[in-house]
Amino acid sequence: MWSDGRGCALRKSECAMIWNYRIVKYIDGSGWGLHEVFYNDNGEPSSMTAEPISFVAMPNDEPNMIRDDLRDALEDATNYPILDEPEKWPEDND
Repeated sequence: MWSDGRGCALRKSECAMIWNYRIVKYIDGSGWGLHEVFYNDNGEPSSMTAEPISFVAMPNDEPNMIRDDLRDALEDATNYPILDEPEKWPEDND
């Protein structure tokens, strides 16, 4: 089961919010990480997870869920270009 931390606790393919795994190059030059990146209605990146993704199965989940999520992450990280972390996301209200 996947959770975006905002109430959507479904498998990736069942969630209405558009997102994918992306390798993100950090703006501060500290390196890269694998993050879930979320998109607005125009298909533009609008936010990402604060921390890089870790793959954990909950006690009531099956270990194969980790394999499925890893497979999805590898596919996304391979098929989408590296994303440069922006100074400010479009949905930031600062």
